[in-house]
Amino acid sequence: MGQLGAPVRTNCGLCLPVDCDIEAARNVGPCDRTRFLVLLPGDRREPFPVRLISWAREALSRGVSVAGIGRGALMLAEHGFLDGRRCAVHWSVFGLSIENLPEVVFSRAFYEIDGLLHTCAGEAASFDLMLEIIRQDFGQDLRDSINDVAL
Repeated sequence: MGQLGAPVRTNCGLCLPVDCDIEAARNVGPCDRTRFLVLLPGDRREPFPVRLISWAREALSRGVSVAGIGRGALMLAEHGFLDGRRCAVHWSVFGLSIENLPEVVFSRAFYEIDGLLHTCAGEAASFDLMLEIIRQDFGQDLRDSINDVAL
């Protein structure tokens, strides 16, 4: 899913196709949280889209797991999703995050899973987070198989 339904370009220039836009995703029926994970990566040049924030709130209220990767973790923290919860952020914003968002429990871990909310410190740590989600949902054997292929 992408904000506008158009392919999404990553920081490294990779262009990722999407299946639908936010409005179409709202019309999807009840979701099994073990199979539906919202990823909220960010771009430092643009503000967080209000549509995306409200859609993430709506998804979370339906029991959908919401993950913030890199700057996406800060988006969740800045908009109150993580008040009183653990949050992993990149080391380069750790100090400022603690100062600016005292209601969030920031950690130096690569990733944090706190209920339906998942955060990770940066793009590289996202692989570790995904492996943990796979382990929790599908077991250690599948997690190990994927890790072995990736290595």
